[in-house]
Amino acid sequence: MRTNKIKVALVLMIVAVTALSTQAQESACKGMPKFGKDSVQCVTNLSLYREPAKQKNYQDAYKPWKWVYEHCPCASQYIYVDGIKILEFRVNKSEDSLTRQNIIDSLLGVYDARIKYFPKDPKGRSQIGNILTRKAIDAFTLKPNEPEIAYNAVKQAIELDGAEVLPEGLQLYLQSGIKMVELNKAEKTIVVDAYDQLSDLMDNAMQLVAGDTIAVSKYLIIKNNIESLFEPYATCEDLVNIYQSKFEANPNETELLRKITKILEKKKCTDKDLFFAATENLHKLEPSASSAYMMAIKNMREEKWSQAAKYLNESISLFSSEEAVKKERAYSMLGQVYLAMKNYTAAKSTALKMLESNPYDGNAYILLGDIYATGATTCGDNELSKRAGYWVAVDKYIQAKKVDPEVAETANKRIATYSAYFPSIETIFFHGYKEGESYRVECWINETTTVRASR
Repeated sequence: MRTNKIKVALVLMIVAVTALSTQAQESACKGMPKFGKDSVQCVTNLSLYREPAKQKNYQDAYKPWKWVYEHCPCASQYIYVDGIKILEFRVNKSEDSLTRQNIIDSLLGVYDARIKYFPKDPKGRSQIGNILTRKAIDAFTLKPNEPEIAYNAVKQAIELDGAEVLPEGLQLYLQSGIKMVELNKAEKTIVVDAYDQLSDLMDNAMQLVAGDTIAVSKYLIIKNNIESLFEPYATCEDLVNIYQSKFEANPNETELLRKITKILEKKKCTDKDLFFAATENLHKLEPSASSAYMMAIKNMREEKWSQAAKYLNESISLFSSEEAVKKERAYSMLGQVYLAMKNYTAAKSTALKMLESNPYDGNAYILLGDIYATGATTCGDNELSKRAGYWVAVDKYIQAKKVDPEVAETANKRIATYSAYFPSIETIFFHGYKEGESYRVECWINETTTVRASR
């Protein structure tokens, strides 16, 4: 009778555990008996280890847990969750170095076993990336001289989960790569490549949690940590040294060119020959708004104004509606290029297009004022008309600080400078005008302004 009761109890335990661990998954458990060859012994040991494990009595939990782990690995995910805690306890208690290393290897093996037998969570979603990241965290801490274990694990997790990888894995990816370099197990390139990959992942991850203040704050901390970790590898000389030979070996490899231009731009190394060489090749292979923009900068520095204007117009046509800020910057640069070419009509047209897009763009008004001030003397045929353009220029500077207080300091300096170029009161009187009267500036300026004398 007693034997029958025990059997009934064991059957009930089997049903209970089955309910907890049933999952829709494809794993090594497929086709295997959930409770192994000896289901009674399996459920008995499950119970024997689970109770002390709940009480954090990992010493007593170890032996029955080990039996379950070895003989019925498909019984429950708890085997692996609890197994990490049990083995961490044994690592901390171990005084013998060799024994400790063996336990650590066993602990990391638990993560691998969980992936093998339980690659999906109870809702049927893959949890491999999550498990790999947790393995990487333990490996990095417990095996400090083998950072490649952590690096490879978290790298695989990122490949699987992308921006949805556990946040802790993002920083660890760079940390483990740096450690490999420090131990002469990898070249600096591994750190730069990891940083490059993380830049996109961080942006994407923060978009995924937008609106969640706590999550965003966590990612911002990680992002700052990543920047600090990368700083020693971020000198332009280091980056050029790392990528120069790669560029020379594969000058037309699109992915490499993207990487070089992106990392050098991000770390403000855009004055390097490598940057422009890579940008030029990338633009030939894969023209984009960004590459055209960078080609414009290159030509501006070389004072090749016509070429710069060509590339800026190209970039403006390629920027998407979501890239309004970049497009506005390109327009501003185009206005400056036309100004350098003394093509005042084209420069004015560019500034006006900026204002069409954003009537409150103070910088557009500053640019317009600069165009009028620089080309003022090209309009008119006497002392008054040649100086009238300065009135219009100052009008634009006044408008600039009115619509955009952030440019007030620049506007005030321009006003002080160009007000001194106003015609004298005698010149105004000589040409039949009085201060305060309306005046039409002809020519390409084509604006109405107010007569004022210099002071």
